[in-house]
Amino acid sequence: MRLFEEQLEAILSAALQTGSLEILTGCIKHWTSEEQPSSAAKLRFVLQWTWNKVIYTKAEFDQICVPLFDGSCNFTDPRALQALQRCQLHLRSLSTVLNCFLTEAQELTEKGFADLTNKHMVTSLISLYAQVVAWFCRSSLLPEGLDDDMRLSRPFYNYLLIQSYYTGHRQKLEHLSRSPTHK
Repeated sequence: MRLFEEQLEAILSAALQTGSLEILTGCIKHWTSEEQPSSAAKLRFVLQWTWNKVIYTKAEFDQICVPLFDGSCNFTDPRALQALQRCQLHLRSLSTVLNCFLTEAQELTEKGFADLTNKHMVTSLISLYAQVVAWFCRSSLLPEGLDDDMRLSRPFYNYLLIQSYYTGHRQKLEHLSRSPTHK
């Protein structure tokens, strides 16, 4: 069985790398419809592999993102953005695989269904977060830096100035709303 698991892991990894979700979801659909004793073991293996990939990809994503939020502005390498986008695509694919498990699962306990639902939800949220971070990078809103030290080629918005402006306008509107001529 160990050789089969190694081969299956290689196929699953290749499918994830190439975005061939049909292979992953096709295996799940096939094995859930089979009534073979080995199908349950295969499904458990794929589910565990999927969750392990989510954990690994999330850790990789976290490492890639460190320079985005540490003020160092060291996230200038286009390969870093590609790696971030690859993680985001993998997380989206893994979320799709977990969703396939949810839709195809036939004989799950209540606890098993809740666990699978939670894994899918967590993976979907991490994928969405990764998508947002990638968008912020592509839009040049990240990396974060020290405002005083940065020479930006894009518009820079001073939070304190904007806050002061809107606070003043809110106070003016509040004063106007209380005046007897506006009631």
